[in-house]
Amino acid sequence: MLLDEFKFNNPDDYIGGFSSHPHRGFETATYMLQGEFSHRDNQGNEGHLKAGDIQWMMARHGIVHEEMPIQNDEVVRGFQLWVNSPSGQKLIAPKYQDVVSARIPEVTLDAGLVPVLIGSY
Repeated sequence: MLLDEFKFNNPDDYIGGFSSHPHRGFETATYMLQGEFSHRDNQGNEGHLKAGDIQWMMARHGIVHEEMPIQNDEVVRGFQLWVNSPSGQKLIAPKYQDVVSARIPEVTLDAGLVPVLIGSY
C-alpha cells in the first residue's frame, strides 16, 4: 500500500501531465482536493476529475492510461492511494469508475463535514 500526496502550485510544473503508461496488478484511488485532471485509457474509459471527486482504477490484468491536468492556472492537489491486488485478483479484467463529489456522502463530526469515500459510517 502506498499513499501519495501530489501538489503543483505552478502550472508550468505539470503542463506535461502523465502521458500514456501501463499499470498492472493493483488498484488506485485518486481523490482531488484542488484543480482538475482528465483520464483516458486503452479500455475506452474517459473521465474528468474536479475538486472533491474520486476515481477508482482497478488495473489488475493490465491497463494503459494517461492523466492530464486541465490548465486553468490553479493549484492541483490531491491524494492517490495505491493498493496491491490480492494474488487471486491480479488477472481479472480491469475496471474504472469516477464518482463526482455530489454523489459522495458526508457525515458531520466535531471537525466539520467529512466525506465517506469508501464503505459506510
